[in-house]
Parts: sequence; C-alpha cells; structure tokens
Amino acid sequence: MTDAERLALPIAEAAEREGYERGVAVSKMAENSAREHANRLAAELAALKEGAALTRMRTHDGRQIVTVSTGYAYAAPAGREFGIGEKVRVAAAFWHGAGAAPQLVEVTALGTKYTGSLANCW
Repeated sequence: MTDAERLALPIAEAAEREGYERGVAVSKMAENSAREHANRLAAELAALKEGAALTRMRTHDGRQIVTVSTGYAYAAPAGREFGIGEKVRVAAAFWHGAGAAPQLVEVTALGTKYTGSLANCW
C-alpha cells in the first residue's frame, strides 16, 4: 500500500460512515413519514365512517333524501329515485317572493346529516 493510499484510507472510511449514517437517517425519516401518513388515513377513515353513520338516506315513510347544489336537502316524491347529477325542481327560496317560479337544481349527494323536516323536490 502506498503512502497516498494510506492517507486516503481514513478519508474513505469517514465518507463511508457518513453515507451510512445519512442512509439510516433518511430511512428513519421515511419510516416516520409513512407512519404519520397511515395515522392520517386511519383518522380520515374513522371520520368518514362516523359521518356515514349519521347520514339520513330516507324519510320515515321511505322516500329518498337528496342534497342539492344550493346545499339544502329535500325529500323525493314517493316512488321516485334520483341520482347524483340529475336535475330536480325545488320551491324558490322565500326571499324570491310568494309567486316565484321553482328552481332547477342539481343533486350533489344522496342523503343528508340535517335532522329537521324536509321540503319536497320533484
């Protein structure tokens, strides 16, 4: 072994050790990131399950409940089923006046978390 090789040996060993330590650190960071991601997904799933459990899909008499693009929920007529994206007619909001024409709105979700009484759509 030459003098140059003997002098380079500690430098090579230090570089190898530094690379190893960096690799371990990166591996631990990736492991922590994956663990945090899994915890976030588990929390989101729990929230979705809880939210789904609270959603009313039908009225007490079996009519479908839909949420529309205005954000309000309505009860469908008996025997009628709507899908997301379909257009339904709802009564105009009270501020439009008593004689206002019905509005044509889009169904954005099936069911609602609203627990009060519902108006009808058609």
